[in-house]
Amino acid sequence: MSIPPSMSLSPTSFYRQHHSVEAPRIDDAMFRPGWKVRTRLDRLLLRGTIGPKEWQAGVAYRDAYTLAFGTALGSPVDRIGLGRRPERSGRASQLEHTEAQLAAVQRLAAVRHQLGVVAVQLIEALVVEDRSWTQIGRQFRVHPKTARAWVLTALRGLAVS
Repeated sequence: MSIPPSMSLSPTSFYRQHHSVEAPRIDDAMFRPGWKVRTRLDRLLLRGTIGPKEWQAGVAYRDAYTLAFGTALGSPVDRIGLGRRPERSGRASQLEHTEAQLAAVQRLAAVRHQLGVVAVQLIEALVVEDRSWTQIGRQFRVHPKTARAWVLTALRGLAVS
């Protein structure tokens, strides 16, 4: 049975105009059964602006942030399609989850202490909120190119922390 074009599961042309997306791919090299929104962090890696170490540090920070605050705050990460795994039920799993949340909060606090508040705000604007350079520049009252340079510096600091 085929799906009519009006009910297609692919993103609309309007959505594609405003977001960078990758089509599903299932082959010998990759198993991605759904559409993937390419984040600004992903694009920095693809363009060679940052290396795998900075990218991994950004992803780890985003994961810690989502674990620490995602359930309580309705994480912005969910709005860009990255989502969370379904939660297991039962008291033991809730305790494990609470301990993992506490560890994530402590990790984020350690990063904030080590890098500083401004660097963490820059990192969160990019990896958690996936904001544009213009939006980040507006937040810090600097030119978008300056905001980009600051974020890249903060990511490099995150990678060595």
